[in-house]
Amino acid sequence: MALPRPGQDIQEEIKCPICLEYLTDPVTLECGHNFCRACIGDYCEKWEEHESLECPVCRAKIQKGNLRPNWQLANVVEGIKHLEFVPGVEDLCVSHKKELSLFCEEDGAAVCVVCERSPEHSSHKVLLIEKASQKYKEQIQDELEFLREERKRLEGLRVSESQKQQEYQEMTKAERQKVVSEFKRLHQMLEKQEQLLLARLAELEREIEKSQEETVTRLSDKISHLNCLIREMESKCQQQSRYLLQAKTKAERQKVVSEFKRLHQFIKEQERLLLVRLAELEREIETSQEETVTKLSEEISHLDSLVKEMERKCQQPPRDLLQDIRSTLSRAKIQKGNHIPNWQLANVVEGIKKMEFPGVEDVCERHKKELSLFCEEDGVVVCVVCWKSPEHKSHSMLLMDEAAQKYKEQIQDELEILREERKRLEALRVSESQKHQEYQAKTKAERQKVVSESQRLHQFIEEQERLLLAQLAELEREIEKSHEETVTKVSEEVSHLDNLIREMECQCQKPPRDLLQGIRSTLSRCKKGKFQLLRGIFPELQTRLKSCSELNLREKVSMFQGNLQSYLEEGSYSKVKVTLDPDTANPQLLLSADRRSVRLADAPQQLPDNPERFDSELCVLGHEGFISGRHCWEVEVQQGIFWAMGVAKESVRRKGKIHLRPEDGIWAVQRRFHQFQALTAPTPIPLSEHQVPNRVWEKIQDELKILREERKRLEALRVSESQKQQEYQGLSPQSCQKPLPKVN
Repeated sequence: MALPRPGQDIQEEIKCPICLEYLTDPVTLECGHNFCRACIGDYCEKWEEHESLECPVCRAKIQKGNLRPNWQLANVVEGIKHLEFVPGVEDLCVSHKKELSLFCEEDGAAVCVVCERSPEHSSHKVLLIEKASQKYKEQIQDELEFLREERKRLEGLRVSESQKQQEYQEMTKAERQKVVSEFKRLHQMLEKQEQLLLARLAELEREIEKSQEETVTRLSDKISHLNCLIREMESKCQQQSRYLLQAKTKAERQKVVSEFKRLHQFIKEQERLLLVRLAELEREIETSQEETVTKLSEEISHLDSLVKEMERKCQQPPRDLLQDIRSTLSRAKIQKGNHIPNWQLANVVEGIKKMEFPGVEDVCERHKKELSLFCEEDGVVVCVVCWKSPEHKSHSMLLMDEAAQKYKEQIQDELEILREERKRLEALRVSESQKHQEYQAKTKAERQKVVSESQRLHQFIEEQERLLLAQLAELEREIEKSHEETVTKVSEEVSHLDNLIREMECQCQKPPRDLLQGIRSTLSRCKKGKFQLLRGIFPELQTRLKSCSELNLREKVSMFQGNLQSYLEEGSYSKVKVTLDPDTANPQLLLSADRRSVRLADAPQQLPDNPERFDSELCVLGHEGFISGRHCWEVEVQQGIFWAMGVAKESVRRKGKIHLRPEDGIWAVQRRFHQFQALTAPTPIPLSEHQVPNRVWEKIQDELKILREERKRLEALRVSESQKQQEYQGLSPQSCQKPLPKVN
């Protein structure tokens, strides 16, 4: 095996790392590495437009103007160029002192002819050292080509990642501006609504004040009248009984008349206010009803006309019936809710029907033969000669009577459809009238609900705006972090490729024997340099940015506007601090010391079997109950594949198998594997297609309402059964293996 040659090492040290040739006009960088002046100048011009300059060898930051000429190194290079390095003992086999002229591919070592015949290498594949050098040099060139392409790709990726990062920053900035603008618009809308409400309240205050003044005036008059009456009664008390009874009867009569007069005035005033308030809404409802009824009437009239036409068609002779049969049937094909009457065309058709033409229509105009056949392809009546002509020879023909019967049946089918449609529209007109009455009744009821909590709404909007802006800020930080990590990884890989490329290029410049030294290690390190394309900014970041987009923002604003009434009602719920009742807990459930959380125990506990305890189902109830009112509480759930929570009647069954459903006195929601459901009968109702929530918010009122908050989305299940007995909060961890419900 060959020994290292000091002369060759010296030659490698005075070569430029960029061009791999002897240094020409060498210059030294701040980091201490040397390059040809022309090579480092071209390198600086190439990269200074993209980013800060780095040393091609160590990646240290450099400046183009800090290139110092190294004259001493230039003289050394010139001296070494003229030296001749002659082969020494390192070109001879250590064992046999023969020239190393062969290369063993199995061992990856240069050998002599004696080594080739030795048992150690006799079965190995051996090549002349020049051929082996050429073979591996070609492999190195292939690897170099791939590495250069990979470096070029990574450089492009680094530039692309920087551009993407800037784009995402601009998108995030634009979304932030949209959020601020949209919430500003929402604040303005809310302020406008507040002003309208305040104006109405001011008007109401004036009416109340006016009513109060009138009431005070009436009371003052009444008091004055009573004072006079009292004095009169006191004076009358001194009179005889006959005169006293006459005066009393007169006083009572005046009192009754006065009271009924005041009552009439009050009723008239209330009637006037109610009529003014309902007038505008009633006009809108009346207008909507008139439009609907008018449209339905037009459609029904059109259908009547079409039915009559079809009935007349059925009564016609076969020949007349088959005239324009396709047009008639096509007119019978209607679309529900899309009928436009054409009275002018109907009049023209009726006039043409009544016209009488000579009897020539019974014979063929061309052949003067009786029209006794019907061509189904062309939809016309033909004679026997026409049937045999090339024009109709291949067409399907029917006798006129048979064709008439066939199309009569089709007309009857279409008539049945039209009659059903007319019947449906008549029912729809009646239904619309009933709906109109229902809407009027609902409107009168809904008009009594007035809400004036604008400050809470402003706070709610500000909170939503703050949350969205916080999400965008967090997204910006993650985008920046992801970009830095990607650029750092790409830079490290580019640096690794640069070093590997320089090493491979240097290897190609070596003599055959030196090139083959450690060729396997060199190629294996080159193979390791082949890595997969790095991912850019994570797809989930792009998804999250999309979730903060203007569309999602408008959906949130629309949801807020649509559920304004529901949100304002939240203030009427009293938040309950729930503690669990250990006397009701199943023996396999372990409660915390503060009775605010529960988990599944490793083994059943030895507990008294009192009547309140669940013995089969893994359930526990809250300690406090309630009979009426509005209550809400929050439950935090952690891990587990099955749990349920809700409210139960006090009389709920505790022993044996029970079903979590309203029929058995339990209203609950549950997680079952990856589904979130409302436990209704006969089958549960899926509440969401999204992931199961980590926190459940329950609200109970006279009409039981269970609500869930999942990523700021509220979904509600209403159960229309009034509660007449005491209700308790309930939890059912079931098959959870870790601490599950934590009640807040």
